[in-house]
Amino acid sequence: MKRRTSGIILLSAELLGKSLKPEKLELQAYGLKENKVIFEKEREFPWEVDEALALFEGRISGLDLSGPVAVSLGVSESPRVREAVRARIEEKLRLAGVQNLEVEVLSAYKQGFFWLAEKILPVFRKNRPPGGKQQEDDVSRPQSKNSPFSPLHL
Repeated sequence: MKRRTSGIILLSAELLGKSLKPEKLELQAYGLKENKVIFEKEREFPWEVDEALALFEGRISGLDLSGPVAVSLGVSESPRVREAVRARIEEKLRLAGVQNLEVEVLSAYKQGFFWLAEKILPVFRKNRPPGGKQQEDDVSRPQSKNSPFSPLHL
């Protein structure tokens, strides 16, 4: 294996030397089983909820809180965590004297999907026609040519 590796280094050095014409060229080969760290940088990111709450607290101090206040926030957390954040923001607003408030903490993960699932779908479910059943199109089997799901209409 050592012989094969040295051959690769010699060939690479020859090709790179001809094309790049460097003043000095030094190549080293490492096997796949050998680990060598080339670059490493660590960074610890703050939790997005902490950042959102800090932003909220920074902005609330300059607002006129005598009228209605609406807060809409998006974080990539579970419904349980989002509900806790909502309750915390409501508590801070109530302590600041706000009576008329609306706070929503939506999912920032797949925003469109969760907006439909958590905001729009419940409205449709609540407004079902009398009898409790809602007609749904069955797109799992072929439709007639007059169906909007027919390939003829695409």
